[in-house]
Amino acid sequence: MREWWAYTVVKLFFVLFLKSIQIMKNKINQIPLFLITAFLFACSGGSSPDSGDGGNKDYDPVDVVNLTSESSKYIILETRTDNFDKAKAKSNAEDAITKFKDLQCMVGLFAYNSPSCIDAIKEADKLKQIKVCGFDEQDALLEAIGQGHAYGTVSQQPWEYGYQSIKKLKELYEAQGNEVSPSTSFAYVTNGVDPFWDLCAAGVRIAEKEFGISCEVLMPPKGVVDQKRMMETLLANAVDGIAVSPVDAENQTPFLNEVAENTILITNDSDAPDSKRLAFIGTNNYKAGRALGKLVKKAVPEGGEVVLFVGRLEQLNARQRRQGVIDELLERPVKNLGSETKGYSETSFLLVTKDNVDGFWAKKKEMAELGKTQ
Repeated sequence: MREWWAYTVVKLFFVLFLKSIQIMKNKINQIPLFLITAFLFACSGGSSPDSGDGGNKDYDPVDVVNLTSESSKYIILETRTDNFDKAKAKSNAEDAITKFKDLQCMVGLFAYNSPSCIDAIKEADKLKQIKVCGFDEQDALLEAIGQGHAYGTVSQQPWEYGYQSIKKLKELYEAQGNEVSPSTSFAYVTNGVDPFWDLCAAGVRIAEKEFGISCEVLMPPKGVVDQKRMMETLLANAVDGIAVSPVDAENQTPFLNEVAENTILITNDSDAPDSKRLAFIGTNNYKAGRALGKLVKKAVPEGGEVVLFVGRLEQLNARQRRQGVIDELLERPVKNLGSETKGYSETSFLLVTKDNVDGFWAKKKEMAELGKTQ
């Protein structure tokens, strides 16, 4: 009897459930589609799912095309990413040259982007048509600037990153009541392997000698996984402090917080502002992006079509650089991006053009040799 009663209750519940679904279906069918769409859009926070910036009004969506404004002479056709694949970087440049017949300027936001663009332009025999402006100081770019094949670049003077990072770690270490000695150990962890980081390492070596401490420079070849493994090893070895350039700050924040609970942690080059890091050393990438935009204006004063090239936009520094270029070219007001977070120490950047490229290149060669020493 008890089993029959239970079966009847379940059956009745199931029938009522199906009936309620049918009623809801009939009601929903009477609602105009545009109202349903508006409701769902409002519930989602009003942002496009693939905007890439969570609906942040300070940043243009990563996939936006044909950006322009009434007050600007420039059209930013698109932003192309390559995920640090240099072969892809060159093919991106080649495709852009083929796709956009009237392209006037290619802008590289990472060190290797501009040299890839220059190679593609040479092969397409369009050196007279397409100008190049870039970031950082790869030899191929400096050579192109000297030859007049590229207009200029924004150098972050990366040796300052290394030096100022170690100096800041020392200051924080001493603020905890410690005295530095030859046994004091700090680590400088990059976000990859690149000649740029050799220049940063030069600053580390200068600081190491000046402060009489021990410093280790680590360059993860395989991104986030290697960076995490290296930092875990440093913690196991009881390192006194770490300066890191996070590969993917947003997704690494929980791990970075674990690191910060076990040693002094600061960031450089690319920040992780939501983490428990104590300081950030680096260029104001938004300001540097606007400076790069000014170089584009000088390279192509009559205006025209522009394409941006970058490794990836998950990194905060890349997004800020890109936004700086966009806002400058489209004559938008200056935003407070890049310097609003706690513990920020801004390093200077330098605009390198044909006028000063020789002296800068000599300085860079000196730093590169120093950075390769261990």
